[in-house]
Amino acid sequence: MRCVRRLVTDAMKAEGLSIDDLAEGTGCSSQTIVRLLRGENLTLATLARLAAGLGRRVDIRLVEEKPISHHDTGGGRVSL
Repeated sequence: MRCVRRLVTDAMKAEGLSIDDLAEGTGCSSQTIVRLLRGENLTLATLARLAAGLGRRVDIRLVEEKPISHHDTGGGRVSL
C-alpha cells in the first residue's frame, strides 16, 4: 500500500492538486483520499477513479516468476 500511496502523492504534486481538488475531480470524498494517504485499504474501483482524476490509469500485473507446471501459463495483466 505504501507504493500506491507514494504514486498518488507524487501524481498529486506533479499535477498541483490538493486533496480537495482530487476529491472534486474524482467524485471521491476527501476522507477516502485521506484514508489512502494514511495507508488504509481501498477498492480497485476507488483506485481507478483516483487514477483517472490524476490523468493516469491503474495497471496491475501478475507475473510468473517460475513455472508451476510444464504448461506455459504466461502472466496475467489487468488494466483499468
